[in-house]
Amino acid sequence: MKICLVLLAVLGSTIAAPYMTIHQELMDFLTALPIDKIKDVHFDHLKTDPGYKAALKYFQSTEWRTMHKALKSRQSVKTILKIVKEAGLDCEVWEKIAWNYIAGLNIDVADDERRSMGSVISEVDSLIPYEKLMDMFADKLDNSPVFRKFYDAISSDTVYNLMEKMMVSSEHKKMYHELLSMDVPMDDIKDAIYVIMGWKSSTSMINDLPE
Repeated sequence: MKICLVLLAVLGSTIAAPYMTIHQELMDFLTALPIDKIKDVHFDHLKTDPGYKAALKYFQSTEWRTMHKALKSRQSVKTILKIVKEAGLDCEVWEKIAWNYIAGLNIDVADDERRSMGSVISEVDSLIPYEKLMDMFADKLDNSPVFRKFYDAISSDTVYNLMEKMMVSSEHKKMYHELLSMDVPMDDIKDAIYVIMGWKSSTSMINDLPE
């Protein structure tokens, strides 16, 4: 998996975000995605895939929300979110939409069903026009002062150091391993973020790092 989840997470967050200067720039990426096909994959698996249903049901749980809340309470995470918001993108908007959508799902699945998102991720990954998106990304970096300013802010050394600090926290490790157990390729996602941001990677062995 290349950068599928990264793009969906970052670009999807712009759907209902307040109209800021950077908003339309990011919407250009979103409109390049086959949204209807991606939705079809989601809804098909929501009906027929017990592992996917079990994963979504877990995201509704108090246990998951507690882990998420604990991670967000970290000063490193608070500062990252503040920097991104000041750059023009309010992640809290996406978060509220995501929580509300997941909470509203009526999921019927056995409590002991193994949680897995692997099939959905694989199918969605096959739909993403990576070359088109990366060409668009390079063009905006070269030709859009608005996008360049946003990118420089969220890919700064300050954000890099905060990310490194966040990833060795106990809260992040717990969520990391839960997602890994659901067949979410966490190392691929992390590597994709670092490549896009132009960062060196020094926390590949997350579980072995001290806090």
